Amino acid sequence: MEKSEAAREVFQTLCATLDEMQWTYNKYEPNEEHPSQYYVSTRAIGADLPIDLRIIVDADRRLLYLKSPLPFTFPAGKCLTIMQAVTRINWTMLNGSFELDLSDGYIGFKMLIPFMEGQVSKEMCSYLIVLSCRMVDNVNGKLKAISEGTMSLSELQEFLDKR
Repeated sequence: MEKSEAAREVFQTLCATLDEMQWTYNKYEPNEEHPSQYYVSTRAIGADLPIDLRIIVDADRRLLYLKSPLPFTFPAGKCLTIMQAVTRINWTMLNGSFELDLSDGYIGFKMLIPFMEGQVSKEMCSYLIVLSCRMVDNVNGKLKAISEGTMSLSELQEFLDKR
């Protein structure tokens, strides 16, 4: 199967999954800026913070991946603490990971599913969405508290150890 055809098939499966889950979302087809990418953007309501999701189907890389930027950035003075927090959180996860950008304070979650022949099921799409929302919702408030200095790394570790 041609890579663009496989990507289109994965995108259709993703949209069908979101429809079945009764999610509201915006969908985007490839364009001049992103000629090999389909994507959707949507939002979930978490326990304490909103969860923005951008789910991309990249034909060139043959990847279905989700990125969820957290709704805050961390201050430059908290880089080491945030790096330690993200490392501790990532250590507890089997799928997905939190990422950060030291240049601008970005912090977010990402998860991916490779595809070769467009064989991504609705169950896989649902897993990607639901697990990502759970992972983000579970720790986004903790990361915000650490970035604001209202939670310590030892308090985060206690929380992680109880999970």
